[in-house]
Amino acid sequence: MRTPSAAVVAAICLGCLLATTIVMPQFANDPSGQPPTNILVVAPENISPARPPPTFGRVETALARIKFDARGNPRLNAETESALADAMAAQPEATSPEVLERIQFLVQKSFPGTADAELVLLFRDYHRYRQSELGERSTMASPRDLDAEVDRLAKTVALRKRYFGAARADKLFGRQQALAGHLFELRRLE
Repeated sequence: MRTPSAAVVAAICLGCLLATTIVMPQFANDPSGQPPTNILVVAPENISPARPPPTFGRVETALARIKFDARGNPRLNAETESALADAMAAQPEATSPEVLERIQFLVQKSFPGTADAELVLLFRDYHRYRQSELGERSTMASPRDLDAEVDRLAKTVALRKRYFGAARADKLFGRQQALAGHLFELRRLE
């Protein structure tokens, strides 16, 4: 019989800990007696070094860095984009719908009120954008000259506008895009 790896044992222990500290008390206090329907189960055979389990703690930590305006909406700026990028980095490349539902649940519990709905939408849009960006980058050749890099940036900007709209994309990525534009200008002067 094969001995499970340390990662598998840790994942199983974490799952049991989460079940006993988060799910079970809620289930015990539920007067209907019905089991919860939003439990994510990661089977040990689906965990491998190539596809690590989701790390929800890192997602929560990243999303907690997002600041909100007086109306309770997430501020759209470079810091928010950075937090979203960090939250995405904590997930496997191919995030399942179940994982996205779990993240939505975490956001709703962590940011009650209007902020949760806006943040969930923003996270989902960011997830779709990143998946599309990864797909497009995998089909593009690596830029060999400055014109190719400028073209690649233009395609990325168009992709951002498609997923966020022009105004939201400019607020989230405007600083990055402006910096890239300045760097391209400097390189043209060389």
